[in-house]
Amino acid sequence: MTLAQMLHNTKPNDLCAPNCIGFIDDAAHNDRYGWIFAMPRGSEKKDNLRTLHSLLGQAKYKPTLGERITIAWKLASSLLYLHTVDWLHKGIHSGNVVFVFNGDEFKTSQPILSGFDFSRPQSNRTTGRSLEPKWDLYRWPGIQNEAPKAETSRKTYDIYSLGLVLLEVAHWKPLNELLCLRRWPIPSNQDARTRMWLLGEDFPLFKSNPLPDLREVAGDRY
Repeated sequence: MTLAQMLHNTKPNDLCAPNCIGFIDDAAHNDRYGWIFAMPRGSEKKDNLRTLHSLLGQAKYKPTLGERITIAWKLASSLLYLHTVDWLHKGIHSGNVVFVFNGDEFKTSQPILSGFDFSRPQSNRTTGRSLEPKWDLYRWPGIQNEAPKAETSRKTYDIYSLGLVLLEVAHWKPLNELLCLRRWPIPSNQDARTRMWLLGEDFPLFKSNPLPDLREVAGDRY
């Protein structure tokens, strides 16, 4: 209920989140809740939504560097707003960033941060539930292969997940390709070592390390 209100009320421009227009309480019969979101303002009936992950790696949809920096800035600003009001997202990955897509192009200036399934106030406890294993790669290494739990969640983990998404945006490639994970989306014990490898603290498990190349790809400020 609180989440529905937060995503329904007038939001600052920095929060690129969908507009919630209702919710479904099915707890009595199926122990679940649902949210109803409106299509973004300005979209047409023929438009649909595409995830960032589905667009990554496709050269014809690759935005300019300026547009990629805008996407990164808006996603970072959205998370900053959530954390400012002490709210955790708990499910950030490129499959939970969507764009309005008309079949030929998408609005790079309007990324939408979605996937609030496990989102909660930082002070509250929630029931742990399983994630889709393929997205576990984006989670903090210490909590991979676990259901999201209140006692193991913190803002740092959201920031880590966002950092991996921003790495994808800069290179315009999905993380599994950047790290040459041939088995993805099948979980691997290498997934938890991603952070150490990117920081140069582990033996090279992959063919290349995209983090040192980030300055050359996207500039110093990025």
